[in-house]
Amino acid sequence: MKKNKVVLSLFMVTFVLSLVCFKSRHNGISSDLALSNIEALASGEDGGNYWCLGLGSLDCPFTSTKVYFISQKF
Repeated sequence: MKKNKVVLSLFMVTFVLSLVCFKSRHNGISSDLALSNIEALASGEDGGNYWCLGLGSLDCPFTSTKVYFISQKF
């Protein structure tokens, strides 16, 4: 009976520790607000010399509309 308690205790400790390790690995940036702030900080650093053409799935850096092609002006 005592051996069963020891084995069960070790199993529970191992299970809890594995959950803690799993949870700590998956603590990436998941907040939409945090991702929006990162995008806002990164935008506009290159001078904004772009052409946004067509309709598609890319975000235009100036108008935030969906465009097909983004080209850099020279």
